[in-house]
Amino acid sequence: MRYISRQQLLEGLGFLCKDPDCSWSYINEQEKQICFCVWVDHEVEPHTFLALSDTWQEEQIHPGYNQMIDHIGKFKDKRLGYEAYVLVQRAEDENERPRKIKELVFEQLFPATITEKISDTVHQIYAKVHFDSEPLTL
Repeated sequence: MRYISRQQLLEGLGFLCKDPDCSWSYINEQEKQICFCVWVDHEVEPHTFLALSDTWQEEQIHPGYNQMIDHIGKFKDKRLGYEAYVLVQRAEDENERPRKIKELVFEQLFPATITEKISDTVHQIYAKVHFDSEPLTL
């Protein structure tokens, strides 16, 4: 079985980022698509993944955190017309920071609905993956 890297898949589909080694999200400006990378162990309910949380204090200094905040802002601005996709990945060690990718769970990007939950103490972004919709694939 051939293994495709996250960078190969995303660049092959026209997605770019500032730094492939530390990006949590990618953008395809031409097709108006944003891909949010999520960890399989962050599934909080069936097909819904925690994509970003402001409780990840140590992660806020990570370049991928700020880039994802920028991409979420573009997605939320409906005038720009971006569609959301998700890439589900598995970590080599779920407790290691920063995490390293062991493998892609699917070598496809699936359409997603992005939701925001804001309370007095936390701000979180969730991605509900539509596995029954047509994925983007090489």
